[in-house]
Amino acid sequence: MNIEERNSLYANKYFSFILYAFKGVSQVLLIDSVITGILIIVGIMLYSPLLGLIAFVSSLLGTMLSYYLKGDMNDLSIGLFGFNPTLTGMATMFLVNSPYSWTFALITATASSIFFLILHRSFKKKNIPVLTVPFVLITWFMQLAGVHLGIFPVNPEFIVETRTFFTFSPDALPNFGLVLVKGFSEVFLIDSLWTGLLILVALFFAGWKYGVYAIMGTIVAILTAYFFGVNTEKIELGLFNFNAILAIISVGLTFDHKERRFPITGIIAAMASVIVTAGINLLIFPLGLSALTFPFIVTTWIFLWLRNSFLKD
Repeated sequence: MNIEERNSLYANKYFSFILYAFKGVSQVLLIDSVITGILIIVGIMLYSPLLGLIAFVSSLLGTMLSYYLKGDMNDLSIGLFGFNPTLTGMATMFLVNSPYSWTFALITATASSIFFLILHRSFKKKNIPVLTVPFVLITWFMQLAGVHLGIFPVNPEFIVETRTFFTFSPDALPNFGLVLVKGFSEVFLIDSLWTGLLILVALFFAGWKYGVYAIMGTIVAILTAYFFGVNTEKIELGLFNFNAILAIISVGLTFDHKERRFPITGIIAAMASVIVTAGINLLIFPLGLSALTFPFIVTTWIFLWLRNSFLKD
């Protein structure tokens, strides 16, 4: 955070919180951009105004909590404390089948904020990105609490009833256009063409590389899943795309500090995320859990470790 931004924060603190909250939403896609965050919120509101409001308020909660809990000001200014609460709040809205689901959402978003702050302080010393770990772990806890313990009513659509696996007998080619767009909305747990389109626009607004890389990641994910035998129906749900999108952006852009003409490692990471997604689904299916963005976390950590250890080119 430069001196001007810091002075702005203290001069108009609450307005700055709003800007950083929008950045927090954009950080779900590993992007630091107020406009991208606004476009994403609009896209979510096209699907559900309440869900869009919860997404923004969750990010705002994370931003404000981190400020008052003495989070790093530079990280605060790029929205780093908003993306986990955003995803956690949205996931809880989908999971809890109750008129008071918004209350659960704000509670889990708050828990996600604190959890991220604790992990971030520890992981940062070792140069390891926390990514969406708090979102995944808290959402898994909520799934276990709702499905197995019956603490709150669970939305039937959020209950994992079938496992994702490779059959080695691919069906007809999936609809690339449909899967391409759905993959972007599925990053935010939404199945919507219009939301997906607006998120794609938001990616290109942040920079052409973000949009192009995300499209490349989607195509790679579709082809990898298809040739490994995933049936067309599962592919067209976009469930293999969103981890690949996040993986190619993280490995190919965000955590790659060299200017590369072609994101080879990012593409390989996108391919690997498909395999990791299927493997994780098989492992956690007996518990009734969703893979969420855990394949993205595992893939990114592995590739960053490989790059730091062996590929110091």
